[in-house]
Formats: sequence, structure tokens, C-alpha cells
Amino acid sequence: MRSLRTAAIVALGLAAAPVARAQADNDEFFAFDGTARQQMVLQAGLTNAQVYGAVAAVERVLMPMGTFDQTRMGGEFNWIWGVAQVPGCFGDNCRSGVYKLQTIDLTASNFAASYCSGKPGQDGGTRVCGFYAAAMTTTLASREGERFTDNLLWGMAGRGFGPVAPLMLGLGGSEYRRGMTSVRTSVVLGVNVTSPWLSGRVGYLGAPGDRGVYTDLSVDKIRAFLTTAVMEELQDVSMLAAGVRKLGADAQQAPAMVSAYVRSLRQLPPQNLSPSNDYQLPDVDDQVGAFRHISAHLKPEDILQLVDVDAAYLIQPVPQLYNLIGSLHTPGFHPRGDGVRSKDGSGGVAIGGGLVNLPELPAFGLRKSRNVNFHIEALGAMGDAFEGRMRFHINDPEYLVSFPFARNSWSFYYYLSVGEALLVK
Repeated sequence: MRSLRTAAIVALGLAAAPVARAQADNDEFFAFDGTARQQMVLQAGLTNAQVYGAVAAVERVLMPMGTFDQTRMGGEFNWIWGVAQVPGCFGDNCRSGVYKLQTIDLTASNFAASYCSGKPGQDGGTRVCGFYAAAMTTTLASREGERFTDNLLWGMAGRGFGPVAPLMLGLGGSEYRRGMTSVRTSVVLGVNVTSPWLSGRVGYLGAPGDRGVYTDLSVDKIRAFLTTAVMEELQDVSMLAAGVRKLGADAQQAPAMVSAYVRSLRQLPPQNLSPSNDYQLPDVDDQVGAFRHISAHLKPEDILQLVDVDAAYLIQPVPQLYNLIGSLHTPGFHPRGDGVRSKDGSGGVAIGGGLVNLPELPAFGLRKSRNVNFHIEALGAMGDAFEGRMRFHINDPEYLVSFPFARNSWSFYYYLSVGEALLVK
């Protein structure tokens, strides 16, 4: 614990450097108030905190194989480079007289941990796990020549800040901002119960200007699941997904792992956000133009231990093929097992690409477009003990769902998770 506290203090000290510098010379970027692009980026910062914050950590860090049944700890870093461009100037009230079309970046770092008691559900017992996840997300408008440094420092700060994020929420503060640069925290705290057939979890979800409940119910024998996030102070279902995830992962000789599900996300076009109103979204009854992004997904993975396919069809707002992406990887790239999963090391590299078809979205000022996807990824794992991965992505379809204006942006992602085999002796 002493080393964890020390790491958090060091990371926060690194993160404070660009803030202190900007406050000292007062030459950071300020967008022109009231423009559509400013409203779009302000809202993107809130979406980043809600979508790629604590909830993402629970899903990806604590259950890398699609089940939640063991003590685990880890975290992620998401970096979206060039999510949008915003007109504005440097210095308060454009004091410098220097005008610019500023490039905006988004980062999201999180930390997640779970502790489980009792026997694993697959051994015939019932297991109770407490889980916690916290995240720090940033919207960055960096000065010329300092984008990489700012993104790296804030990403490091997010990894160190995770364990103490609830303290900020408890004190009533979940956001810092200056100009177009903002920092936000989010947290999930809950409990998961696993039995031989049924698993369920529920958690309190706190994000900037919003509180809600996160739930997941799964039948682990057949890998079926239902996940929801109810936000806007329990007035709106912001996310709902149902289907099967990684079916076949428990069988070493299965010809493939298959995920198939339908997902509904609430999308909100840019609202009339006022900087004097702390950049908070209007109440759910006052939000204009909200619509459902409903899609059907089919993801066969590890086909003949070499091929992955990611296909999605958009049902709303416009019926059409959303993405079709293929990937070729080395054998052993996906950890597989027999219910306990092999202790042998696995991993490798993957490379792939395809198309992402985005519909016309007049409320965002976007035309219909066909975008080329490219990605390259490296993964290493050792059974349930350890897993880590790094990925470079252009036109990631998951990012474009939440940030449709980020067309042709590229992203970097890394993930590290340590399991029960190393944490519990």
C-alpha cells in the first residue's frame, strides 16, 4: 500500500506540471464561446468520462475472459489523438491576439480491483466479489510542440489517481477545467455474486454531474449476459447490451470464440452548454435531439487460432452495415482454456483492417462517410495470472460510436491486469 500511495503522489505531481505552467503564463487556448465545435468538444469530455471511465475498467480489466470470478487488479490507458478541431485564441479574452484552429485530444486512464471470497462458481460453490473501479479522463488543448508530453503526463496521472478518485467525489468535486482543458473523475463501487449457473453484479456509478447504477446479469454456463447503465439520476438508460460473450473460451479445442450481442446507446448531439454552467449537460427532460444508436454485433475470434472478425449492423438511426473488420494473428494470441484456463504463457501479435461506415448525422454537421480501419496489436498472457496488451488503431468503430466527429483520428491503448494466481497465495 505504501508503494501504491507513493506512485499516486508522484503521478499527480507530474500531472500538476502542465496546469501550473498554464496558470503561470496564462497563454493556454480558449475556444470561441457558442460555436458548434466548442459545444461538441465540451460534450465529448463528459461522454469520455462516462463511457471510457470506470465502467470500461470493470468490463475489460476485471473480466478479460468474459467472466467475473476472481481477485484481480489492473488498469487501462486510452488516448485518442486529434478528436476534433476548435476555433479560438490564446490567452483570456484573446489578449495575445493569436487565433488558431486548435486540435483537441482525449485521454482516459483507469484503475480497477476486485477481491473475492468463497470458492469459484465453476467449482460448484458461490463466490462473492467486491469490486471497485475509478478513472481520470482529460480533454486536452495543448500548446504547439507539447501535445505528446501533455498526453503522456495526464495518462500517467490517471493511472496513479485511480485509487483516490472517490475522495474527490465524496468532497463534491469531480471536475477541473481551464479553457478547453478539463480533468474529470468517475467511480464504480459494487458487488458481484457468482454461482455455478448465474452471476450478477450491481454498482454505484458516479461521473461528472451525474449519478447512476450499473448492473450486469450473466448465465456463465452459456455465456449469456445483460448489462445496463442507468444515469441521469436514474431517469435514463444510457446503455443496454444483451447477448453472449466469448462463447467457447472455456474449451481449449473449440474452433472459435464467439461474441454476439445487441447494444443500445443513448447519443446526444451538441447541446447549448454554457461555460458559466460548469459545462454540465442540461437535465434529461431538456436535452435536445437525443436518439438511440442501436446496433447488432457478431465477433467470431480465434477462428482456427489465426483469424478474428468484427461485424456490426446499425439498426438505428439508419439501417446499414456499420463495420466489417478482419484481423490475422499468431497462434496463441487469445488465451484459451478448459474452464480453469491454461497456465502456459500465450500471446503474440495481430494486424488487420476493414471499413467503418458512418451514417449522415445532421445534428453533428456530419455527412455520410466510409472510413478505412487499420489496427495492430500485441498481447501477452499467462493463464489467469497476468495479461497485458497494446494496440494502435485508426478509425476504431468503438470510439466512433461515442465520438462520431472523430473520423480519421487514431488512438493508442494499453492494458495490464494481474490475476488471483499472483495476488493471493
